[in-house]
Amino acid sequence: MAVALAFKNGLCEEAIDYYCNVFNLEEPKNIIRYRDFEKFNHPPKIRDRIYSSHIDIYGNRIYLYDVTNDATYVKGNNVRIVIETNSDNLYMVYINFKKDSNITSEPQKLDNKLFTSFVDKYDISWQFIAEIKD
Repeated sequence: MAVALAFKNGLCEEAIDYYCNVFNLEEPKNIIRYRDFEKFNHPPKIRDRIYSSHIDIYGNRIYLYDVTNDATYVKGNNVRIVIETNSDNLYMVYINFKKDSNITSEPQKLDNKLFTSFVDKYDISWQFIAEIKD
């Protein structure tokens, strides 16, 4: 399990630079932006924002991302639980949570990974990431 930190106003990239300097880390090589999901045709305002990135701090993976709607960002809701799993588990939890959660991202593929995210009925933000085996 990992945590993810959300940023508004497209500040995720700046935050990544900051944390890399603070913890003396290399910049992440794999930064996924909202524009990378072409089929969703995100508005120009958010296309360059970061959908997903991560840094490893002392053996702990921390994901970082930009919110798509700055108005929904409230101090305290800028943390998400991230579970790395397989695609079968991802689809199972997606189906089970879909009944009474706010789905913020349907399952979607990019490169060799599958992503989905939602806010459950208790206002807990979740993201599931699965490696796709060839």
